[in-house]
Amino acid sequence: MSYYRTVTVYHLPERRTEGIEKLKQLSELLNDYGATTEILTNFAGDSFRIHVVSQFQTLAQFEALNAWAAADASYQSWLQSVQDLFDWNRTETNLFMVVA
Repeated sequence: MSYYRTVTVYHLPERRTEGIEKLKQLSELLNDYGATTEILTNFAGDSFRIHVVSQFQTLAQFEALNAWAAADASYQSWLQSVQDLFDWNRTETNLFMVVA
């Protein structure tokens, strides 16, 4: 069974390119950790949304990633570097489980 976490962020209009580049860095960090991660943008509709989608093989892997993120210096540094790129009040996080 697979699990997915999606985090939807809204970039500030003048910071789209920089925001996407920073999310690519996040994707590399998460992929290195073992969570297959992709960055998606809308090609129709709300163009300010960017989605970070990570796949986990087990819930334990997901929980371990959360513990890693809280303690990892490179992730914490990345997090500090993006504070002014996104509207954090509009961030949405969803968890999904594949059932079929």
